[in-house]
Amino acid sequence: MASFDIYGDEKHAEVDTTSDDIQEPLLWSPEAFKRRNRLQSWCFWIPLGFSYILTAGLSAVVTRSLVNGPCAGKDRVPSFLSSIDRGLHVEIGNAAGSVGLEGKETWNNFTASTEFGGDQIEDWWYDLGVYSLPFLVPEEFAEEFDLDPAKHALVRPDDPGYAPGDIPYAGYPMSIEVMHKLHCLNLIRQATWFNHEYYRSIHHRTWSGGHESADGVPLETIMKEHVGHCVDVLRQNLICDADIELIPYLKDRGNSNDWARPKTCRNFGAVREFVASHQWTAAISSEFVLDDHHASIKGTAMTRKPKHSMEELWKGF
Repeated sequence: MASFDIYGDEKHAEVDTTSDDIQEPLLWSPEAFKRRNRLQSWCFWIPLGFSYILTAGLSAVVTRSLVNGPCAGKDRVPSFLSSIDRGLHVEIGNAAGSVGLEGKETWNNFTASTEFGGDQIEDWWYDLGVYSLPFLVPEEFAEEFDLDPAKHALVRPDDPGYAPGDIPYAGYPMSIEVMHKLHCLNLIRQATWFNHEYYRSIHHRTWSGGHESADGVPLETIMKEHVGHCVDVLRQNLICDADIELIPYLKDRGNSNDWARPKTCRNFGAVREFVASHQWTAAISSEFVLDDHHASIKGTAMTRKPKHSMEELWKGF
């Protein structure tokens, strides 16, 4: 006969160990209870550790898919554009009243009316790159840019209608978003009530009759659609960016906004250099000129060296 202490009770119970069926105690001894707790601890922590590892692995996969996928948007740089410096730097916005053309009712040389700025205004916009040509993205990058030859224009060296060497390799003609936005902003500026007559008078290629469509759609209709498209593109891009930068008000300027605030910017100069060096010159006929006053700018290609520095192009003066 052997006796076992029953945990939690001062009395003793006797258990017959000679029987073939050994009976388990109703409660564990302190030593057995500790062993049981250790076993339960391992059974808890080991699965928990594996779950942490699994969660971390899945998080890494999801994060990578977001970084490289469609949600990455502007932060993802395709390999074809990898030579463009996407570093960040700080610029200061133009303060209200800090204009480059004093007394001429304008913020700077980009916004001056043609009455005061004349042809000089277009020179500033030209230096930004608004008249740059498309470039050819090699065919092998089609998947990276979500391009479909059944849907998107694809040109090859042996395509009819082109001179030898016009198409250096099979590729997709593409324009870059920042230049398209700047083009649209410039077109809206040209279309303002105090500017549009001037651009008609010098036969600017955007405002000339040569832009009538093959089916005889009037220029007025085409321009309304063009300007409307540009307004809508900028509208959607502003909504898409949803900039949440906060702008304070100035005490000493009638509570007007303080526009001279630091801004974190990408390297626009690097983008401009890339576009200038990759233009596909056969994209447009060299017979086209910008306007009567810029006859040297043919095909609206961005070919000349900028007259203004990047600092001047940022400030506008």
